[in-house]
Amino acid sequence: MNGGWSGGSSGASSVQQHDTRTVVDDAWRSAAAAADASGVMIRTVETAADSHVVARVLAEIWPQPNGASQVEANLVRALAYAGNYISIAWTADGTSAVGACVAFFAPPAERHIHSHIAGVTSAHTGRGIGRAMKLHQRAWSLERDVVDMSWTFDPLIARNAHFNLVRLGAVVTDYLPDFYGVMADQRNSGQMSDRFVVTWPLMQPNVARTAAEPHPRARSTSPGFEVVRVVDGRPTLAPGLDSAHERQGRAVLRIPDDYDELRVRDPERAAEWRAVVNDALRATIGATTWRITAFDRKAGYVMEAVR
Repeated sequence: MNGGWSGGSSGASSVQQHDTRTVVDDAWRSAAAAADASGVMIRTVETAADSHVVARVLAEIWPQPNGASQVEANLVRALAYAGNYISIAWTADGTSAVGACVAFFAPPAERHIHSHIAGVTSAHTGRGIGRAMKLHQRAWSLERDVVDMSWTFDPLIARNAHFNLVRLGAVVTDYLPDFYGVMADQRNSGQMSDRFVVTWPLMQPNVARTAAEPHPRARSTSPGFEVVRVVDGRPTLAPGLDSAHERQGRAVLRIPDDYDELRVRDPERAAEWRAVVNDALRATIGATTWRITAFDRKAGYVMEAVR
């Protein structure tokens, strides 16, 4: 790998190259197995026509009032031409595009890539296509000596938290309140665009093991201080966070089971959850006094105190 050695024998360098090649080959095998299992083939964008397919798929997943795409075709074309990662997930027969992903290199440009947007059309969710896309993206990145990938997601979306932290093995590294500002698409309009940043250390053995598992599962977790409690159906920030930091050193941050459904059914309650979770994350992850170590679908985010 570039910059991996500052000296040593040529034999040591050959061993490193061999080990790296093994990691890359294993990554491609994991990606291929995931694609086969989900019934898709994933291809990177090569043509202007491909770029329009990406834009169309993203517009379908995140519809906007004016029909525009989250990433327009001309920008997709330019990003792909410049060597960035843009892909389409096709049905196995190659007739229908069911997912798309747009990523670009970020500082340090030769070792890091930021995955800006990735999604699967609603008719094809629940089949493992999203994971197959990420594993393809991982293998493609490793082939180019990239060692870290990052992206953002809404902390209130439990299925995304489970996908990112459990099924992929990514790690929450930052909290960014209202990161994108006002957003116009149907999924995000009318609320703050709070986001977690996750980092995916592509070379780490635990990430490789998770990639090789067909159905990764969360490890068991012990209970901790409940940062958010529900009283009469309403979320509230629990007192005593500072003392919990000193005494217990462990906390859990509960979120709604299905925030998107809650937004439709009870917008006022959804807004309360947004505000309370925002306050909780500012006081923990944002203050760098706690770090997220796991996610449990029943308990929420598992956090440990930073000493």
